[in-house]
Amino acid sequence: MDEAERLIRQALSVTKAKFFPAASTADVSVPKRFSGYAARHFHVQIPEKSLTSSNARYATALIEVQVASVLMHAWSEVEHDLVYKPLEGALSGSELALLDQLNGLLLAGEIALEQLQRAGDERVAMAATPFRDHFELGEFLRSRVAGRGGQLTEATLGRVDVLFDYLADSNLLNATVIDPYLDSVEQDFESRPLAEKLADLMLSGDPSRYAAYQKAASKTRHPSNSRAKELPEQPATDAELLLGRFVSAWAELEALLASRFPDSRARPLVTTLRAALADGLVDDEEFQQLDSLRKLRNSIVHAPAVIIPLVELRQGAVQLEALRKEIIVRSGPN
Repeated sequence: MDEAERLIRQALSVTKAKFFPAASTADVSVPKRFSGYAARHFHVQIPEKSLTSSNARYATALIEVQVASVLMHAWSEVEHDLVYKPLEGALSGSELALLDQLNGLLLAGEIALEQLQRAGDERVAMAATPFRDHFELGEFLRSRVAGRGGQLTEATLGRVDVLFDYLADSNLLNATVIDPYLDSVEQDFESRPLAEKLADLMLSGDPSRYAAYQKAASKTRHPSNSRAKELPEQPATDAELLLGRFVSAWAELEALLASRFPDSRARPLVTTLRAALADGLVDDEEFQQLDSLRKLRNSIVHAPAVIIPLVELRQGAVQLEALRKEIIVRSGPN
């Protein structure tokens, strides 16, 4: 209910909100033991900025959004049909008491469902049980971030489906593996979503993990590619070879920086690059070059559908290899 209200207030302009149960106006001669209809009603308007010019006229329309559980909706339909649309006369005291009893049963059912959900969340969080699907992984990430005082939308959560496939293929799909990385993720998810930041920390400096993640991203965005394993292996294209060279060079650079800055795996790469600049391992121009290459790396890893010119891939790989050698020389013996 809270999540639904948050999304409504985020997407729409709320002019009025009414929460139920409201003050009772029932006949005191037939006392109710349970609270009755439980829901939240919102009078909303669509913000004009979110409408196209051809639909701008709808900005003045007043809309009511009613939020209730499936169980409560079913009970309210029955109550409304019986109390407000009686076929023959008003309901008897016995009938009203039965409606009250049904309301109590449904309220108990809602409480049981909430407890079941919490128990399932706790089981997944405490055990090494693999997540069953990307929805369960997403809810785990939401609850963890909420526990740290944050909130996630679909946009700031990111492509959990890609992350799920990568973790599943790499046998990393449980809370005990993910939790330590979550502790290190920056909480600013507006600039880049949580799924990307989490993946970056888990991939850092490991070429084999990069390959597994790119495979998961390709399979998730293009489901038909999942059948490729049934076909004979094809020779790698020039683009695939250059992608592999760039990613390997990037992973080797990350591994080198991790050896010089042991805590770098627990923080964003740009922070490590700034530390390398402060220590004289790179100069200002090289720092800017590495930051541009970092953005190219993000496009390759997290947006595989984006076509990158081969000359840019080749140039990037060469620059990374040269920078890595220069950093080794400047850092001296370990």
